[in-house]
Amino acid sequence: MPRINGGEMLVRALEREGVHEVFALHGGHLDAIFKACREHDLRVIDTRHEQAAAHMADGWARATGRPGVAMVTAGPGVTDAVTGVANAYLDAIPMILIGGRSPLLDDELLPLQGGIDQVSLMRPITKWARSVTHTERIPEYVAMAFRQAVSGRPGPVFLELPIDVLFARAEEEKVVFPENYRPKSPAGPSFSRSRSKVARDHAALLRHAQNRPISLPTAAPTRAPEMRARMWDAPLGPTSALCSP
Repeated sequence: MPRINGGEMLVRALEREGVHEVFALHGGHLDAIFKACREHDLRVIDTRHEQAAAHMADGWARATGRPGVAMVTAGPGVTDAVTGVANAYLDAIPMILIGGRSPLLDDELLPLQGGIDQVSLMRPITKWARSVTHTERIPEYVAMAFRQAVSGRPGPVFLELPIDVLFARAEEEKVVFPENYRPKSPAGPSFSRSRSKVARDHAALLRHAQNRPISLPTAAPTRAPEMRARMWDAPLGPTSALCSP
């Protein structure tokens, strides 16, 4: 019976999310993932610093509207990514940070790049931060991470993968890849026909206003700014956020 490791499970789960590229800096804690990326032809955009990987994932999400994925090694790799994650958190940007971790079996034994409570470090600047302790549950945690990143007010999430959990193997047929876990509609109240008419009436007033409006979009990853500008025939103003959405 075929057995697959955690890196294979993770990459398959990313593919199911429509992810075709990840931003990363290589570290031994993540070798199982990089090997699976090569086998699945998933593009790894290599950086020279974990800070760059986090900021690039943030920027990718802003530009495409899809969650950006960054992968960093344990310890200093995770701490280097803090600023990029915090930036995404303030602007409600959907981003997945995958971090390596020292082996669970080596806790309190001064392992390489260990000794940092990475989940506690990330919790104040993410919507959701978890550590996987069972290899066969990696796809389940990836699904939860993406659901949290795009549901309600979007934002970054953190998923920690201890090296012994990531490199372990499980029987392929016993690994479950979740389905139907994403929200079916955008967050917020439904947009009824009466509300749609009110919006069109307001748009007509703005379109024919004596002083043409300027659209000042936030940094949220959406095509709403272009749509507003087209609807109002108004100039598109600066795209930097004046405050968090």
